[in-house]
Amino acid sequence: MLHIALSILLISVSAASAAPLRFARAGEIEGTAEIQPHAAEPWSPAIRNTPLPQGSRLRADSGSRFEAEMDDGTVLRLAGDSLAEISDFTQLSTGQKISLFSLDHGTFYFTGRPQLRDSLSVALPGAQITFRHRARVRFEISQNATEIAVLEGSVRFSTPTAELDLREGHLARVDSGRVGRFELLREIPQLESDDWSQKRDAVQEKSASARHLPGLNFGAADLDLAGSWLQTDDAGLVWKPKVLEGWAPFQNGTWRWFDQIGYTWIASETWGWMPYHFGRWLQNASLGWVWVPGSSRTYKPGEVFWMRAPGLALWGPLAPDEFWTGQGPARQFASLNTTAAKFESGQRELDPSVAVVRPKDLLASAQFIVALPSPPLIGSRLDAVNPVLRSIGFGAISLMSPDVFVPGSSYEPRSVVVPPATLVPPPPRPTTTVVIDRPVYVEVPEPVEIYYPVPVYSGVLVLNPTFAKQPKTDRDTPGDPHNGSPHWPKKRITPPDEPTPPEKPTGS
Repeated sequence: MLHIALSILLISVSAASAAPLRFARAGEIEGTAEIQPHAAEPWSPAIRNTPLPQGSRLRADSGSRFEAEMDDGTVLRLAGDSLAEISDFTQLSTGQKISLFSLDHGTFYFTGRPQLRDSLSVALPGAQITFRHRARVRFEISQNATEIAVLEGSVRFSTPTAELDLREGHLARVDSGRVGRFELLREIPQLESDDWSQKRDAVQEKSASARHLPGLNFGAADLDLAGSWLQTDDAGLVWKPKVLEGWAPFQNGTWRWFDQIGYTWIASETWGWMPYHFGRWLQNASLGWVWVPGSSRTYKPGEVFWMRAPGLALWGPLAPDEFWTGQGPARQFASLNTTAAKFESGQRELDPSVAVVRPKDLLASAQFIVALPSPPLIGSRLDAVNPVLRSIGFGAISLMSPDVFVPGSSYEPRSVVVPPATLVPPPPRPTTTVVIDRPVYVEVPEPVEIYYPVPVYSGVLVLNPTFAKQPKTDRDTPGDPHNGSPHWPKKRITPPDEPTPPEKPTGS
């Protein structure tokens, strides 16, 4: 037990000192789509505003459409029978964002908006695409081939045998059976889902709310028609939602546990992404509830005060700039602002819609707490792995275990329709042949880059100047340590009363 406790402590210290965590967002959903945030969790129906951490897998059924938005403005859309993974979604301590998406099969639309120092790439069966500037790309992945169509801008196209720039209007087709074999075409066939992706891009790029939220690039378009922006004297620029009288924040939705960040609020309101994770809610005397965005761009699970009662958990919104210690009532604590849900130790989801009592009947027995206790760490979650996607299977990664699911769940993983591609070793590198005066062939290996250390001077080096040897004279001081030195000049001091010797006459 000691080593488990130490491991948890090290993980907590590392998480505290690391860069802010990144989360994508489940956006527009049409039809049937599913999410798997962790390999040990079952596939569950995709719900709007669900946070998507690194490692999440997304899939959509035939005829369905699913949109995932990233914090840098990048958007991934699944159309039809598709499977994708957010393989790497991190931020370095320097602020650089690393994003890697793996696509297995289906039709995808990718609108990439990387910043200058960020890394944004997509792994495909037999190829990889790197975004260096804004670009829109369509991917079609079947069992036999992978097609990359550049709809706008340009991207870097890489295979085991070539690397080149794909420009707007060009299409590359990669043969899945032979690694490195591809074709380049100058015509892109139209698909029915092209209009849907283009319209979604137009809605997000023309968002009026995005101008008020610099640095927040996902979910802003949902605020345009759901509320209005107002200027206040006490809180500055705020956003007021169009809601019914008596509405309060953090009442319509669920709390779900995420290993990376804890209990996280998933709002039922269609616009409920940024107002619950970036900034806080304020109960204004004349306007009612308004959202204050604040200056922080760090994702928060939901800033509320917590209370505990027997078998229940209660919460309510914290005020802007309020530091919550769990001691005494919060600034906006009131019975109408407090929501309750059934809660037992180890529970990973809280649903206020199933509470059978009114919060105001519990306020006398409830106690304020800093946060809810976290569920126990399940060792099997650390060992759970997912089947390797075809886009990753072209490397040296092998399938470690069968599909992972939680027994007793109604949502169990389906088998992937497209089987893993056969791993074909890359062709050998060509060797250089050198011909000498007789028919002898020598294979010359590729040169190895050698790095020489550059000397670093940490002090000051003083060099004494070198002088010509001076003749020894009678006026040299007998005790002079430099007397007779061939490299040290002798100084002859003339007394002030000594007359100047006459000049020697010239000629005789």
